[in-house]
Formats: sequence, C-alpha cells, structure tokens
Amino acid sequence: MKKLLKRIALIAVTVALVCTACLSFAACGPKVSEEISVYVFAGDDDKDTNRTLIENWAANYAKKLIASGEQAEGFTVKTNISFDSNTDTYFTTVRKKIAAGNPPDIFYVSPKYVRGYAAKGTVLNLAEYVDFANFNIADIWGAALGFYAYNAEHKEIGLPVTYANGKFVNENGHEAGIYALPKDYSSFGLGYNARYFTEEYKAKYASTLATTTRAADKGVITVNGEDAGIINVGVPTTYKPYNFYVYKSFAEALEKGDPVAAASDHFGGYTVTIPGYPGETFEIPADKQTQGTRYDASIGYTVFTYAEYSALTWAVTYYLNTVEGGFTSSDGSTHNVYGNDQYEGALYLLPWLAGNNTNYINPDYTNALKSDNEDGTQTGVNSDRFIETYAAFLAYGSDWNGNSYFCGDGNNLGGWDAFNAGYCVFYGCGTWDMPSLNCADKSNLDYQLMPEPVAESYALYSNIKNAKYEMQEYGTKAASFTTEEIQAKLLERQDQWAGRLDSVGYGVSGTVLKAEGTDLEWKIKACADLCASLTVVEETQLELTYAGSQLPNYASQCEDFLKYKDAEGNKVGAFKNMVTPDDADWNEYYAAAKAVAAAQSGKLGEFMAANYPTLKYDAAYQNTNVSKLKTVANAMKALYMISFDYESRNLNLRMCEVNGARDCAMYTYDDSWLAEFARYKATFLLAYCQQSSGSFNKYLQAKETNYVINTADENPLYVTPYDYCNFFAQDVQIALDMSIAKLEAQLK
Repeated sequence: MKKLLKRIALIAVTVALVCTACLSFAACGPKVSEEISVYVFAGDDDKDTNRTLIENWAANYAKKLIASGEQAEGFTVKTNISFDSNTDTYFTTVRKKIAAGNPPDIFYVSPKYVRGYAAKGTVLNLAEYVDFANFNIADIWGAALGFYAYNAEHKEIGLPVTYANGKFVNENGHEAGIYALPKDYSSFGLGYNARYFTEEYKAKYASTLATTTRAADKGVITVNGEDAGIINVGVPTTYKPYNFYVYKSFAEALEKGDPVAAASDHFGGYTVTIPGYPGETFEIPADKQTQGTRYDASIGYTVFTYAEYSALTWAVTYYLNTVEGGFTSSDGSTHNVYGNDQYEGALYLLPWLAGNNTNYINPDYTNALKSDNEDGTQTGVNSDRFIETYAAFLAYGSDWNGNSYFCGDGNNLGGWDAFNAGYCVFYGCGTWDMPSLNCADKSNLDYQLMPEPVAESYALYSNIKNAKYEMQEYGTKAASFTTEEIQAKLLERQDQWAGRLDSVGYGVSGTVLKAEGTDLEWKIKACADLCASLTVVEETQLELTYAGSQLPNYASQCEDFLKYKDAEGNKVGAFKNMVTPDDADWNEYYAAAKAVAAAQSGKLGEFMAANYPTLKYDAAYQNTNVSKLKTVANAMKALYMISFDYESRNLNLRMCEVNGARDCAMYTYDDSWLAEFARYKATFLLAYCQQSSGSFNKYLQAKETNYVINTADENPLYVTPYDYCNFFAQDVQIALDMSIAKLEAQLK
C-alpha cells in the first residue's frame, strides 16, 4: 500500500480553534459522511472542553474540504466521542478493542505501549502524516515528544527529541518515529491547602502547647525536655506521635496498644527540625541562580526532608483535630482533618525516590536489583537509597499517622474527596486535576503547590527511626538554627526534589489505513489533522490551559503562563487575559464565576454586562447560555481564571525543566513487577497494619527470636522495611524479566 506524502499542514480558521490546509487529492467523489471515533479519558469538566474542541474542529474541517473542492457541498465530518473517567479501566478497554480489531480511530496512547504498538502497526507514525515544518516544533517540549518517540533499530524509547530537516532526532543522534502526539506535558506534584498556613495559623502552631487542651499530653511535644509549641521553626523538636483520631491522650493510646504510640515511646520520640511552612519562599542570591531558565530561578522554596514533612503533617493535624476540634466547612458540617492519603505506587513514591536520587529500576529498565549507575543514581529495590526512601515513605503512616486510610477513625472517604472538601492538608495532584479542584469552594480549599520532600541527608538536624528500626541522626545537632542557616540548607535542596512527569498522547489507529484508495481517503488525513489540532496548535493549547486541563505543550507559552505581567505590571504575552490570585481583582472575578455557575438562564455576555460590566471574559462564550457553564470550573474558564499563584505556577514550570522524574514503569511492558514488590506489604509491614492493637509490640517480640519471613505462615510477623526490601527483591526481578520477555515476544 502506497504511503501518502506529508499529509497535513494546519492553518488558523478561528480564534477558538484552527484546522488544516492539507495537500489536495485530485477527485472529490460522491458525498460521504463517515464517522471518526474518538475515545479518551476525562473528568466531567474536561469532557465539555474536549467535546467542544473536537466538534468545532469537525465543523471547520468539513468547511475546509468543501471550500478546497475535495468534498461536495453538504459534506459533514461526524465524530463519535466517548469518555472514560477511570484511567485504570481506560487502557484495559483500549487494549480489548485493539485485540478485537475494532479500536477507536483516535485514542490515548500511553508511553508504555509505544514500542509494541509501533512494531505491530497498531498506531501510525505521525512523522509520516503531519507536516511538522508548519509548526514551531522546536518550541514543543522535546521531552514530551520523546514520550512517544521510538527507534526500533536501537530500541530507544522515551528519549527527548528535536525536529530538524524534516526528521525527529533523539538525544543519541538517531532518527525516531513519533507514534502519538502529547496531549500534555503534565506533572504530578504535592498540593497543599494554603488556608491552613495563614499567618494566623502559623502563630497558633507556634504558641499552642500540646497540653493546652490535653493535660495528659505532657511530654508529647518537647524542646530540651520541656513542653513546647506544636511547631517551632528552626528549633529541633522532639515529638511522641500517637493516634489522636482514636485515643484521647498519649497515655490512653499507649495503654491500649496503639502502635504509633508504642513505637514513639520505645524510641523516646523523634527529633525533627522543621525549617518553615509550605508557601514560604526566599530570594536566591544572583550568583547561586541557575542561568537561562524559563522558570524564575530567583525564588527559593521551603523544601522539606521526609521527616520534616512527616512531622509537619502530624503537628498540623494534631492541632486542627485536638485543639480546634476538626474542620467546619462552609456548609456547617464538621470533619476530622487528615494529612494525606499517600498510597504506594509511582504517583506518590516516585517523587520521594527522586528526592534521594534513586528509583525502582536502572536507566535501561532491565534491572530491579541494586545497581550503581553511570548517571550517578543508585537503583533497585534492595539498594541502600531505595530502602532508606521506602522506609521514610512508610514512616509517614506508621510513625506519624499521616495517612487517612490508616487513621482508624472509620472514615471511608478517600483523600481526594476530603482534599476537595477542605479537610485534607496535603494531596498529590496532577496538572489535569485543576478542573475538579476549581469546583471546590475556595473558603474551604485554597489549593497551591509545594515541592516534594527530599532525603534526610539534607536535614538541619533530625534523630529518627531508620529502615532497620534503629535510631539514626542526620545533620548537625544544635539548640536552634538561624534564618541564614536554614536558607543555606534549603538552597541545597532546590534542585533535588522532583514531581512525577507524565503524559498521554493522541494516537491514530493503524486501521484507518484501510480507507486509503477509497472515497474515504480523506479520513486518514482528518485523523492526523485532529491529533495535531489538539496538540501542536497554539490557540488550542491556550484554550486547554484556561480550561485547567494542562500546561501548554509549547515552552514559550508556559513561560507566558508564569510571567503574564511585565515589570510594570502590564499583562503581556499569550496569557495576557489571564486572571490569577496575584491580581487585585481576583476576588471579584471569583465571585462572578460562582454567580455564573449558579445562574439558570441567559447568555453569558448579557449576564456579565448586567452584573459585572467591568470584568473581561472570553468572547467565544458571549452567546453561550450560562446554564451550560454549570460548574465554577467552566465559569472560570470563560473568565480566563487560573487558581495558581506565581509561586505555584513557577513550580509547575520548574518540574518541566528541572524538577521532574519520569515513571520507570512507563517503559516496561506492564507493571506486574511493581505489583510483586507491593504484594505482601499489608502482611508484613507495619505501615499497612498499624491500627492493629499491639502490632509494634509483636514486632519487638519477633525481633527477639531473629524472625524469618515466611509467606506461607498463617500468622506472619511484622518486619522492618530493610528486611522486606531485601527478601522480595529477587521476586521483583523475576517479575520484571517476565515483563521484558512479554514485550520482546510482542516486538517479533
């Protein structure tokens, strides 16, 4: 079958969306109305955005084909758009459709499937179907394109690429095919509710003693053996955490076998120096700033170590629940306040691993056992750094009671819902989560970003339980640390943390080639055109970003997203219409967005003219009935509103440039090897058994008998993270080898 030459080149048609000017085919043929099926995953608010973009594209594309003479008058492009809001089921459904021979024409391609799909012709190499010379491809994040770049000869996958002389070339100098175009270049970072870190709250944390409302809690939070404030910035503070969700005091918790209390009492408490609060920044000296960055390198962030973040979580939730009695939301309901709902897996654990320069497997994605690599990383589930990090991750729940799933208060509400409702302090969030988060009442949730935690080797001073359940000191012991000393330590941490980088890409099914040589030949071009329209057209990227769905794929647009004001405060660049919390009129815009979402009828233009005549909005929505903008997120999109402040937007951009870590599981055939690592966690690890009364004491008893892990034991023993990682490492490698073998078989 002959290949079409460079199929498409996009040109602007409307402000809201552009469609393409394709190389023409000679004859028009009879009127045809063929459906293009699109299947993607999206939340409710994202569904509206994606449906509108695709339907607008279809209408404009049909007009273009008619105007060019390629199709007869009356020709229409029909689209069948379907969604799945569950990412776990989405890719399973796609694979089943592919196996059955009826895949959607356009669907999301995960980087993990690129090699297999390319080998089998499951998706098209879009380098052969899109004339990328018509776009500023050099401005697209090369790492984002690299998610879908594959060189079969050298088996190179995931390497960043550049576009030159009509070819995509990876960083090894080899030409690569592009088997999908990135919907986005997303990051999954650590979010926090800024309402819990106002100056008023900080003063309360510092001045309130643990004994203020619980006299029995004397000695739970101390400095040099004396009762101290709940949080003492820059001062080494000893905490004896316990499960305050269940027990009225530390003494009661200890008496009734609370494993959190039993462990902290056994070790005499954990000493941690908290360096500040989320959202606090400092200016990095000019001679210490990284040059040539798109992000603002002058901003220094408060970056926490594992133990600092854990202690902060326990201290804040201790105060909010025991002193304030929980959180009363805007609807009058009262709830316990939780730290996070961290679960094991690449989304949460990967950033912690990156903060210690380690990972599950080596850079070639072949070895899950201990490896010291040429790039300076130490990888493998039985490597020292991995075990140290994994133990700290577990300690967040088992030592500090920071995990809402393990708190034992009978709460069945997931952390996501609790965070949206305002009673979860921290939560891992992706750039794609903004439409949902924008619907939260800002009086309950002021969502901003903070850096992920880093290794304890960066500590000011801490004395905590390590992976072998032995006390270990980090940093330099001192009575207190000055602001200068704290900032010097924070400066060391700026480039050490990382959020998880992610992407899904629009791919075109290889089955559309069956249309070639028929009167449906237009469909091949149309599918590639739609993929390009949604990914590399600048106007579309603006619309998707305003919708809260993502950051732009264009690096320069990301910079405009950050710096939408010049030195004089004038709004400039691609996002010159944007309104953020940095603007004095943010509250007025937010009130308008809530009013629009609550309105029942009328056109947006008329509503704004009557109620908010001085506020700007997207003219494309002027004649849209407000009833269609039925959520605050949709209303914010129409009003050009973005919830992130300057510092949070800068963190987004930092993750794209410097502070990003790729999920190693993206490039293995499946993640069964990761599942093997976690298979017995609830059986052997205290972090997953901690609410079992007396479980820590059972560990101490087992330790006395030199326990041996036995997976067949009906009454298993609780073991240290060190022993767990070493015992199951070989099983992980066996599972990884099987995954590699499956992929190799698929490539043949």
